[in-house]
Amino acid sequence: MVQHPVHVAANPFAGATVGLSLLYGRASYGRIERRTPLGAVAAGRAKGETDAPMAAARVGVGYTFALGDWALSPGVALTYAHARTDGYAEATGPISLVYGDATATGLKGTAGLRLALAKGNLRPHLGAAVEHEFRRSPTAVRVGPTTDLLARHERGRGDRDLLRLDAGLSWQAAPGVTAAASVSAERDLGGNGTWRPQARLGVTVGF
Repeated sequence: MVQHPVHVAANPFAGATVGLSLLYGRASYGRIERRTPLGAVAAGRAKGETDAPMAAARVGVGYTFALGDWALSPGVALTYAHARTDGYAEATGPISLVYGDATATGLKGTAGLRLALAKGNLRPHLGAAVEHEFRRSPTAVRVGPTTDLLARHERGRGDRDLLRLDAGLSWQAAPGVTAAASVSAERDLGGNGTWRPQARLGVTVGF
């Protein structure tokens, strides 16, 4: 996936931060394979490829409390995201199908807390956040044997709450240039969801 983020932040008064983030990205799926049983022992395979562009906007507010060399920062944010999967045709074969464009949108609120070292070039941090997705559009796929015979298949999606924990380290390599690495894990609340780990590396350049 290729992503192009833009972040803008302002400090209306001491300790307070207001931020806006915009993101555009595109994922490329070069190998999509679908298998269908054919009889008791045989299976058919159909392959395709497509792209999936997406865009998101996030606005957040927070406040930072000084605790000696450390900073404690609670905050809330609202995020809207829209994604589209381009339609594609599977390679010609006995079970090949045609898929139309599919879209999905979502709106979620986040409340979090972050503890970070506020001095020095190397600054570790710990964070925790709870997210609530209170507007999730149904997942809809249009599929059929030809582009003229596409049937709509829709699956509803209910509200979802999840918990995210993260830890990381940032390094100020030069004035206005910061490199960061972090690990995180998230899981759905209210069920038997498993933890889903992630790792990130990034560089931020300030102007």
